[in-house]
Amino acid sequence: MNWDQIAKNMDMKEPILAEWLLERIIDKKETDSAQARELEERFMDDSSIRFLMKQEDRIILSKLFEAVSAQRFAAHTDLLVQKCGKWQHNTAGEAFSILMQIAPDTAAGLLGDFCKNEKKLFSEFRIWESLVNNFSCLPKERQKDLAFTVIASYRKVYGEKGIHQPYGTDTLKLAMTYAHPETEALFRHCLFTDDENYPYRLQEILKALGLPPDEYRWIHYHMEGDDLPRYSEIRELYEIPLPEDLEKVIAKIGKSSFKEAASFFEKHKELIRNEQIRTFFENLIADSDFLKKLHKKEQQPYVYAMLVGAVMASLRKERPEPEKLSLQKAAELAAADMEELPGFESFVSFFKNRDKEETVTVLTESLKKSLHHYGGRNIIRIMGELNYDEFLRTLCDALEVDPDYEFIYLAASESLLKYGKRAVEFLTDHVEKMDDITQTSVLETVRKIGGPEALEFTDRHFDMYMRMEKEFILNTCEALCNENCLKKISKKINKNQHLIDRTWLTVTLLTRGKTGECEKLLKDYYQHRKKQNALIESVMSGSILDEPRPYVEAEVECKNCGDRSNYRLYRVFMSEKGKHFIGQEIECINCETLADFEITDKGRMALIGESMRLMLAAKGKSKKEAGDAYENSPIRFGKTMAMGKVMEIDEAIETYRKAIEKNPKDAARYVGLANIYYFMNMFTRASELYQQAAETDPLYIQAYYSLARMEEDKGDAQKALEWMEKGIPDMDKARYYRGSGPGKEEFLYAYKDYYNTLLDETGSNRPRPDLPDTDGAGGWEDERPLQPVRTGKKIGRNEPCPCGSGKKYKKCCLK
Repeated sequence: MNWDQIAKNMDMKEPILAEWLLERIIDKKETDSAQARELEERFMDDSSIRFLMKQEDRIILSKLFEAVSAQRFAAHTDLLVQKCGKWQHNTAGEAFSILMQIAPDTAAGLLGDFCKNEKKLFSEFRIWESLVNNFSCLPKERQKDLAFTVIASYRKVYGEKGIHQPYGTDTLKLAMTYAHPETEALFRHCLFTDDENYPYRLQEILKALGLPPDEYRWIHYHMEGDDLPRYSEIRELYEIPLPEDLEKVIAKIGKSSFKEAASFFEKHKELIRNEQIRTFFENLIADSDFLKKLHKKEQQPYVYAMLVGAVMASLRKERPEPEKLSLQKAAELAAADMEELPGFESFVSFFKNRDKEETVTVLTESLKKSLHHYGGRNIIRIMGELNYDEFLRTLCDALEVDPDYEFIYLAASESLLKYGKRAVEFLTDHVEKMDDITQTSVLETVRKIGGPEALEFTDRHFDMYMRMEKEFILNTCEALCNENCLKKISKKINKNQHLIDRTWLTVTLLTRGKTGECEKLLKDYYQHRKKQNALIESVMSGSILDEPRPYVEAEVECKNCGDRSNYRLYRVFMSEKGKHFIGQEIECINCETLADFEITDKGRMALIGESMRLMLAAKGKSKKEAGDAYENSPIRFGKTMAMGKVMEIDEAIETYRKAIEKNPKDAARYVGLANIYYFMNMFTRASELYQQAAETDPLYIQAYYSLARMEEDKGDAQKALEWMEKGIPDMDKARYYRGSGPGKEEFLYAYKDYYNTLLDETGSNRPRPDLPDTDGAGGWEDERPLQPVRTGKKIGRNEPCPCGSGKKYKKCCLK
């Protein structure tokens, strides 16, 4: 990337460019910290930082606080105080985190006031997170007083309610650190909860006490059916041999027999080096009444498992000595199921000093056995530090691990970054053989590494990614300033594809400067960003439920070319089974045809979110207000008529299609299917079917009627008249497909009446057909050929027909 060229076009007052630069600094912090600092020094002067801080774009503010080093805000403490003073949203928490580092006295004063407002303290999680992570930055003389204030607030709010995560265990950690007199009470409070994740919650409690949770986790998993680790393989982790009766005690706990566990604790409690923790456990195990209250004893086994795990954890060595072990034994120890491998650097050094070929073989085999626990992460991290090319395929394979083991994927991604361009070269040649999820993960790695190799990767695999993960490939091309990308997407800009517009704009502005073509796109893009920020604001404030939403942006896949893109969906029908059907015409931005589209998993999530919003918006409202909320939404709930039966719209379409395949000479089937598309405003598809019906059997003059209606809607009354004239000669012998709507006589009346109206509109002198002296069909011409049937209770035989004819259901569409 030519930073000198970019510097000529970089304008920090152009939000789209400022955001791009901040994202690059964030990426470089992971791969090249020296270049990240260089970019900060080059572009982030005081005037740029101050300008960006005054903006109200929360996305840019969040990235600014993440990208720029805390010390660079030293001259802007006043603005940080203003942001912190709002005490809302993520930006306040991020600003507060920086303030604690550069102006701890000021931060301590703000925090003192903030802690007095319990409602805010335990509702603004990002501010709480900043508080916990940076507490040690505060003045030492203030830390204890503030910690005690936080603890008192927590006890006041949650003292009788049971633990509230993450606030409970964080508060316990503060109490441990500053020796609060109610620390033991907080410990008991954290234990006494009906949290459905109780077994996992105890791991957090052990961490708050300053103990590793691994041994407890092994026992917990064993209670659920997993095998215990073979302690003979990990004995080097411990200062002294583990007690001989350990496995027997664990087996008893699994059977809810706790006598042996209590005896085990009494026998070995002195091994717990921390006297305070030992006292907590002694008092706990002596308090049988408290243990019995642990939600009908269901939680007792996990508490006893925690006690035994705490004894084992206390025996851990601070630094194992892999240099005293064989290569195989050291690999087994490194692959033990531990969140953090003690003495990690000593293991890296050990493996570096061993035969390379043998080390690769042993570590690769160890990883195969540990891919589904934390030991696999430790082996992957070692592979990243060793940086042998022989590990590249193994690390890529690790990206394909079950998503439930996210820590494996994250470790593999982090390790691949250490390989730099060698990783990108390998991925370029092998990515097409990977599964979809891994291909997406790979792209993020390529983006962060960058360089000419990354440009080659994106050029070579651009089309593949545009079909499957458009957002990821566009972000990557944007990050790399890939000018070849501009050529490939230039025909797709200015079509409500904000991801494409953003990429084209960013790369154009950085490489060519602002052109005339950029002006309108920039205006539209910023309007979209304004809506995004407003949406974030409404989510934060809860007002999102009251926002009118005429459309929902969702990803759909073109059945013609396979392209996946986001489109504005104005009408989506949802069936009782949760299926979605798009009720509008969409021209594919890729193949430029009016194609059929299928909603992707991402698209379904967007639609489900809108459905949930609708239900929440209607909750507690009057019937009329709730109805208005649904009526103004792009989501529709309803059924329709097809061949005399009520069914879901997608089922109705499929029913007609099969009927047409079975008998392509039956024009009525074309009319029925066209009516459905007409109702859904899919006029091109409807027009094709009506014309097909007319060609198949000209006596079905309904087709002419509907075609004329569509032409008049376009403003062409003359063309509408031409369609209607085709049916006039056959009025007396016309065939009629009812489907839904009036009977034949009423339809013929409407046909003649509409024809006469068109004659008036066009000023034609052609002869006019006579209308009978009746009002039996008056006004039907204003109805669309198909009316939806609302989803609801089963229609009774003697109830009004849902088609709107006014007749009983048994005398109409039930026949």
